[in-house]
Amino acid sequence: MAKEKKPIYKRTWFIVLIVLIAFSVIYSMGQDDTNNSDNNSNNSNDKVVQTADKPGDNDNQNASISDPEPEPEPTSQTWKSGTHKVGTDIPSGEYVVISDDRLFGGYLEVAVDSTGSLESIVTNEIVTTNHIITIEDGQFFKLERLIAYKFEESPELDTSKEGMFKAGYHIDPGEYKIIVDDTDLGAYYAVFSDSKGGLHSIVTNNIITGDSYITVAEGQYILIQRGHLE
Repeated sequence: MAKEKKPIYKRTWFIVLIVLIAFSVIYSMGQDDTNNSDNNSNNSNDKVVQTADKPGDNDNQNASISDPEPEPEPTSQTWKSGTHKVGTDIPSGEYVVISDDRLFGGYLEVAVDSTGSLESIVTNEIVTTNHIITIEDGQFFKLERLIAYKFEESPELDTSKEGMFKAGYHIDPGEYKIIVDDTDLGAYYAVFSDSKGGLHSIVTNNIITGDSYITVAEGQYILIQRGHLE
């Protein structure tokens, strides 16, 4: 009688083969997990490197975000009460002089020497608001209750009141109406060709008791007392 053959799945060699295949599959899966883990780790490191800030980046960002420091405001040099020798105590040039006492006004004087004699006086003026004057080296510049500014550094002047103004700088050249503010004493006006003072600088002047008109050319100066321009 022939010996009965075992089914293939019951044979020893088949069982061993199945076990080997199973081990091979499990080993391959383990390797894939390890590779995936390594790749994820590398990607994570790459991200850290990419997002890391360079040295100084934060400083630059903070500097750009922070408010800029305000620029210091320029200060104007001034000269106050006293006698100043031009070229020694004060530079020569053109100045705007502003009264430091609106009740009594101030006094300015330009002299050729320090003798104090009337003959040495080039020009003098009682200033209730402001005045414009040019001084030269060697002269003596006297101020009482006044503050002197270099012309280009002077405060803005109120041209709606009495004072001295330069056409083309403080006011436009042209024709103006002079309004008398003191009907008892009248108003005084004078037009000057320059700001050196003295009779030689006067183009025209007058005392008026009623409103009048005056034309001021480019570069000329007009002085108004007890009145104002319209």
